[in-house]
Amino acid sequence: MGVSITRTRLALNLSHLVNARGRESRWRSAGTAFALKLQRFPIRITPKRSGVRVPKRPPFQLAMLPRHARQHPHRPMQVRVGVYNGSGESSPKAWRCAGARGDSGEGAELMIQSREPKRRDSFTLLCAALSALLAVGWSGQEGAPSGKPAAAPDYARIIDSETVWIAARQLASGAMASQQALGAKGHHLNPYFGNLACLALLENGAAHTAKVRKYMDWYFTHLNRPDHHGLSGTVYDYDADPRTGLETSTKNYDSVDSYAATFIMLARRYHETTGDAAYLRDHSKDVEAIAEVMVKSIDPLENLAVAKPDYPVKFLMDNAEVAKGLADADPVFRNALGEPGKADSYRARAVNVKVAIHARMWGVDPERNGWHAARQGTANQAHRWTTFYPDSVCQLYPLWTGTYPPTDECVATAYHNFNTAWPQWQQGTFGDAFPWAVMGYSAAVRGDRDRANAYLTWANTRYLSAGHPPPWTLLDSAFATLAAATLARK
Repeated sequence: MGVSITRTRLALNLSHLVNARGRESRWRSAGTAFALKLQRFPIRITPKRSGVRVPKRPPFQLAMLPRHARQHPHRPMQVRVGVYNGSGESSPKAWRCAGARGDSGEGAELMIQSREPKRRDSFTLLCAALSALLAVGWSGQEGAPSGKPAAAPDYARIIDSETVWIAARQLASGAMASQQALGAKGHHLNPYFGNLACLALLENGAAHTAKVRKYMDWYFTHLNRPDHHGLSGTVYDYDADPRTGLETSTKNYDSVDSYAATFIMLARRYHETTGDAAYLRDHSKDVEAIAEVMVKSIDPLENLAVAKPDYPVKFLMDNAEVAKGLADADPVFRNALGEPGKADSYRARAVNVKVAIHARMWGVDPERNGWHAARQGTANQAHRWTTFYPDSVCQLYPLWTGTYPPTDECVATAYHNFNTAWPQWQQGTFGDAFPWAVMGYSAAVRGDRDRANAYLTWANTRYLSAGHPPPWTLLDSAFATLAAATLARK
């Protein structure tokens, strides 16, 4: 069998199946191999249940179109399918779908033909696959960046070296210093950085679980009951004198919603890694107080969280983290604390926040769609792709948090448009002085191995191998570790 797309000049040879991990394998039925291999461009095929019935053969979902076939994402793609038995075309079928992509204003034309007489069952399989393709558009892996693909760095070495470096930032009290360099007031202790750093430490198995637990002890003992806004379960930033070890509260925090959300993420990961439910049960009241900070930060009229009481802005970054934190509170309360009723409540709130983000913060732009970075009251902040922070980089937060799956249409579109706006970010060229390792982690979550590898290679040369000079921070090492671990698992 052969496939051609006339306007994009794309050729397919039905000889091998490329599975979800990019490996070739054969699928045999009735003594004949039917499979799919893309000759010129990468494509992913993942098993998917659907309403299409293909006797004794599972339908497959084609989860990607070639890079140049996405240049006009809003133009339809016309697909013509027919069975050839050597004498002529029979049973022609055609679809036109606005979700499919072509490189022509008239739409790309796809022709499938079978040179095997009476192999209509195999043709049915291809029809099911193409129907799925039209339904999902380019929801799979983002097209690779131009140029030679980046070689994969040593993921295990990055995980080992970065978790050692992160662990070395822990002070005697259990707090995590935000960066290697001392500030004017000594070590700055930012709980958000500490939460995600300990999340990364757990990627190295049991090597650093004691340090994670020591940090969680520090967090619990520094909970405000209440803080100056009357909220219980929040934690201030601190400064630590390296000579005396004295930690002084700043009486302030960058946010309350994200600090709480990322700690609950850590609590879930700690339990799943260690199985130590007893530790969390010993601190069940503390864990609930932290989870309730997320709940109290949510505007009940919009189901979106505000950063903190004296700065009631609804940031996309924060809300993606809150949606993830509330979702993670479900297994924490259900499996570790044995409180299914509370677990159900947090899960329902997570769904409400996810729905609200989609409904209120997705922006349709004539040139390039994307998420709004922030919302105040009922008005969204104007979105500018030429501004890196927060407008552009915030696009990655619904992706890396897992608030929505990588194949979500808005997530995929935002990631694609981020790469269009900042095409060389993976090589350290973007609009900010900070390294923003969250970009590499987001690419890894997306399955964009080439960009993730390129970023880790650049970061290793520029920062990791150079002793982590400023502006590299604890947070960057956390995201670099998470990126390497994610890639190692794929």
